[in-house]
Order: sequence, then C-alpha cells, then structure tokens
Amino acid sequence: MPNEFTPPNPPSPEKSAGRSRQSPEHTKWEEYMEAGAHIHRWIEDPCAQGCFVTRISLNFTDLLQQRWSIRQLVTSFPTGCLHEAITLGIVPYTAPAIGEPNRHSIGIRMKFQTKGHDHPSHHFDGIIAKGAIFITHMERVLGASRPWISEIIKAAYENEFSIDTLRHVFFNIVVNKDTSHLIKNLLYAERRGLSWPDVDRQIWEYATTEYQAILGTRIGKVVGGTRRISRIVSWPGVMDTITLRFELEEC
Repeated sequence: MPNEFTPPNPPSPEKSAGRSRQSPEHTKWEEYMEAGAHIHRWIEDPCAQGCFVTRISLNFTDLLQQRWSIRQLVTSFPTGCLHEAITLGIVPYTAPAIGEPNRHSIGIRMKFQTKGHDHPSHHFDGIIAKGAIFITHMERVLGASRPWISEIIKAAYENEFSIDTLRHVFFNIVVNKDTSHLIKNLLYAERRGLSWPDVDRQIWEYATTEYQAILGTRIGKVVGGTRRISRIVSWPGVMDTITLRFELEEC
C-alpha cells in the first residue's frame, strides 16, 4: 500500500455493518474481529469495497495556517518505551536548531481550538526519532471536523523525516476505554494462557485473529494504513495502563 495513503478514521466498520460500540465494556470479541478484518482488507487492497482510504497532503504549514498551536521542545523517550527503543536501535534525535543532536528527542505538542469554544477540539502530544514516533496523548472531540489523528501523526513525523523511514508507532499510557477493554478483558484471556497484567511483551503476528482484533480498536484504526503492519506488540505500562507498538514494513 503506498505510503501516502491512510484510512483517516473513517465511519467505523462496525457501524457500516449495522453495529454501534457506544459501550465498550459490552463489545464482544467478534465485533473487534469484524472491524479489524475490514481494516486488514483495506491495508491489503485500498481498492477493496467500502475502503475509506484517501491521499494525505496535510503538513505543518497547513496546520499553522489553520491557527494550530504547535510547540516543539527537547525531551526524552517515554519511560515505558525506553527498553523497547534501545532494543530496536532507535536513536534519540534533536533538530540542530533546537539542541544537541543524539542526546534527547523532539517532543511536539499540538492543539487546535475553534474560535468561541472553551476547549481544544484536537490535542496531540508525541516524541519523534528517526524511524519512530511515540504518541503520549491524543484526543479528538467527538464530532470534530478533520484533520483525523492519523493525519496529524503523519504531518508531525514528516516535518522531520521522510515518511518512508517510519517503522514503529508507539502508543504510551493507553487509557482509551475501547482499546483497554479489548486488551485487558478479551485479549489477555485464560484460553491464551494470559491474564492482565502480564510482565512479558506479547507479540501478535500479522493476520492472526489477535492482530485483527487489535486493528479493530479505536487505536488500531488510527494506525491501520500507510503501510502494512507486520506485527503488534503489547505490554503493561505505568499505573495499569497499556503500551502498544505497531511495526510497519518497509516500502
């Protein structure tokens, strides 16, 4: 799948199948699987029926023209992702204009607030290094207009590196109820010899039922594009939260 495309959080597959997931705690394994199977097919074939994949052209200049608040700062990798980053050989990075290279990394805080509204409709915090983006906070108010979170991720990474170099998308301190329910209550199950929290990192390989179920979560749909996801890794984060890493294949 060409890297300039991504499904920008389209109308959810479960809604197109006549389902609604307004209460995550009642969502069944099969519903996540069905939603994930839609996204899996779209990753394999952007021309598949019902695919909402579109070309992304959004960049930092566009966001600034739209009056986004964007702040860059020197920071470090999230503690919950540090071991994984070192193991994968991800090198910290700082743009020369900001600080010393190879000692820290660039943190990005982005907000958008519509005139006349009390609170931002979009909020994104992340950390960038070559080959990886660490997402520490993302929020888009229900019913808010574009951009989608997937578009913001691409614009943030592309401001420093070519999107072709992106290999790993980390989600640190996942508290999204939909994703948490799937992982804690359904994925980490006795029939898999697991219970939450499990100290070991769990690897969910491409096209397995577990892999597809994670794609069917709200966070899975954010990443479900750009390039094929070869595997997904999960492990416990701080204060009973979840950490996820989506590994992308080369172009």
